[in-house]
Order: sequence, then structure tokens, then C-alpha cells
Amino acid sequence: MPTSQATRWCARVGRATLRAVSKLRAQLPDDVLGELARQYRQAVARAEENYDNNSADEDCLTGGLSQSMADHVGGTLQHDGTTYSWKTIVKKFRGRGAGALEKELGADAIIELSIIDKDGDVVFRKSLLFQAKKHWKTKDAALVEQVEKMETAATGSIVVDYRETGYTAVRSEAVLGANGAPRKLAKGARESLGDTLAGAFLECSIGGANLYYDAARARLLRSDGLHLTARKFAVARRIRSVVTKVPPK
Repeated sequence: MPTSQATRWCARVGRATLRAVSKLRAQLPDDVLGELARQYRQAVARAEENYDNNSADEDCLTGGLSQSMADHVGGTLQHDGTTYSWKTIVKKFRGRGAGALEKELGADAIIELSIIDKDGDVVFRKSLLFQAKKHWKTKDAALVEQVEKMETAATGSIVVDYRETGYTAVRSEAVLGANGAPRKLAKGARESLGDTLAGAFLECSIGGANLYYDAARARLLRSDGLHLTARKFAVARRIRSVVTKVPPK
């Protein structure tokens, strides 16, 4: 194939791929999305119940949340003859302490959702970066800096505030708008973390499409269907849910 033809062909494939992965609802039926939403809420609720057991610091609380998602976000459903099966795997990349990578690079965890076909090819992928706080009550300049770094790397991130009364999520733009002061957050800026994952994340109004984490090289990768861009980054944990679609034989 001549170079010009190959370029045009790649461009068409790239545009088609973007159209295919732009909306999660194009890849999963409502009953599967509904079950994922229910499981996200359940996972957060179970983590909240175990708050006392993990309340030493943000890292322990994020670990408890991660394990709860691994325990509760998984299953199998059939729809119109296609089998959808999914599981969640958690991986921790670094420990705590003064040299912890998130202090430099801004993220405590990344939540990933991928859909693959029967051949193992990715047909949809998105990710959500978050920074964790425990009882966020006062203005926090360091949090603002961390959120700015997350937003530079991948827009659509959140801050998770762990409290014994419940886990809430605040979108990064709201944190920046309040200059890191929780009392200055706009009305309605706080939302249940479970509702945020079951709603905004699955509805693709937060998080980055075609975004995923290369842990071996500590990079965030983003594909536009034609080009792959990489940004040096590191997170403490990856919470990855993978849905496999197998059509009827």
C-alpha cells in the first residue's frame, strides 16, 4: 500500500476507533452497566464499613477501598447471546514515606475500566486519577499542587475525602476553584464516592477516555486511535476492572 494510501487508511481507522470507544454505552448493554454501577456502590459501602480498621492514614484507607473493589466488582452476565465477564485486579506500586512518588507526581491511585473482545483486543478504555485525603477540613496548598499535576496529566480527576461518616468525591476543578479550602467549595461539589463511580465515571463525564497506566515505565499513556502519547507519571495503586465480551458461537 502506498504511503499516502496507508496514511489515509490509518486516519480512517483512527476515526473509527475513536467513535467506537467514545461512549461506554456503545460497548455495554444497560443491564451490565447497571450491575457495574451497583457493584461500585457496594464496594464503596463495604469500604466505609471497614473505616475503623483502615483509618491509620490515607494510604491504608485507599488500600481498604482498593481491596473492596477487588472483592465486589466482578461477575458474569449474558445479553442477547453475548457473555460479559469482568473482574477487578489491584496492584500497589510503592510504599509510604517521605519519598513516596505521589508527593511529587500527584496521584494516590488510578481507577481503570477496560473492555476487551474475545481476542483480547481493547475496544474501550478509560481511567480516573484520584488524590486521597482523610478528614479534609482546612485549606491545603499541597493538595492544590497535587491536583494541578493530576489535571495537567489527565483532566477529569477527583479528590476522595475519607471520613467515618462516609467517603466523598470532589472534582478537581472544584478543589482548584476553592483554592484547596473545603469550606469554600461550591454547593453540591461533594458527592458520595459510590455515586460518583456509578454515575459520572460510568457516564464518562469524569476520567480520561483512551487513557491507561504503564506501571513498568511509570507513564500515563493516551491513544487517539492513531497516535500514542506518553507522560511520565506515577501512582501508588492501580485498580483495574476488565470486562471481556464474548459473542455467541
